[in-house]
Amino acid sequence: MKHVKGLILLLVFGSASFAFAGRVQEIYQPTIHVDARTNVSQLDVEKAIKKALVGRGWKVQDTLPGVIKAKLFIRKHTAEIKIVFSKSDIRFEYVDSTNLRYKEKKGVKMIHRNFNNWIHNLERDINVGLMGFLQ
Repeated sequence: MKHVKGLILLLVFGSASFAFAGRVQEIYQPTIHVDARTNVSQLDVEKAIKKALVGRGWKVQDTLPGVIKAKLFIRKHTAEIKIVFSKSDIRFEYVDSTNLRYKEKKGVKMIHRNFNNWIHNLERDINVGLMGFLQ
């Protein structure tokens, strides 16, 4: 009977830790290459980025030429990013987070998968915004 209880506990906690492991992924920091046919200015790119950020609930913290810093607050979680951009490229960089299980493991930056989903959403929204400039 002891062995059965031990096996049940192992299965319960083993499967829980396996499910938990899938929540942490390598951090996603994409670079968007702006289509040359869009004929956009750096100001147009900045506007598309800010529109996507605001549309997804991010708060723009600071804006410098070619750099936007933004922060997202969701319940007890925060994510902070820096977006470096020109009229030809947009690069996302992780800055900081709270309660998103960020860690560096063997030189690889890992974070909760929700962060990656938020970045994918921004990437998609920025691309949609830039498509409006296609000629």
